[in-house]
Amino acid sequence: MPSTSARSSFSAPGKWEHKQQFGSVYASQDGKQTSNLLFTNWRSDWSFHPRLALFGYAGFDRNTFAGISRRFEEALGVSAKLVTLANDAWSLEAGLGMNQQRAVDGTNKSFASVRSATVYRHNFTKAAYVQQGVEFLPNLETSEDYRVNSETALVAPISSHIGMKFAYVIRFDNLPETGRAKNDRIFTSGLQFNW
Repeated sequence: MPSTSARSSFSAPGKWEHKQQFGSVYASQDGKQTSNLLFTNWRSDWSFHPRLALFGYAGFDRNTFAGISRRFEEALGVSAKLVTLANDAWSLEAGLGMNQQRAVDGTNKSFASVRSATVYRHNFTKAAYVQQGVEFLPNLETSEDYRVNSETALVAPISSHIGMKFAYVIRFDNLPETGRAKNDRIFTSGLQFNW
């Protein structure tokens, strides 16, 4: 299954940190397409306290096998660094968002949502770590419409600037598009470059 993903982050002098991500997962079996996911997002955090920051987020994804032709999400919120130890970090965030979604059948819906997430990371060394992230995205207008996304990742160093990353992603939609499954599970592996 060919997949491509890239992540980058940079910090401006002072209180700003910016992160961007994009990726694609495509698969076929016996000449038939079995997966087609495209995503990108941008996030900016402004720290107003050593452990607290305000964030803005904008994202796009297309997952035709989940019945989504396109989905845009914008969110504003606050994030907190709950644990900041030498080898362990745990953060929590919450915010409000707006979603604009078009299904592959042409139906459109726009709705307000909550964006909540937590990430835990344990460093074995400076370049080797395990990380677990979970986000909960409920629709504020339809209570049974919510999504839960989870990523479990392990990064092992190959050299001082290159690591091998293995990740297992679960994308759950409690109210999927008609005729679509609630779960989407993706296992990925790839190189990670750090400078």
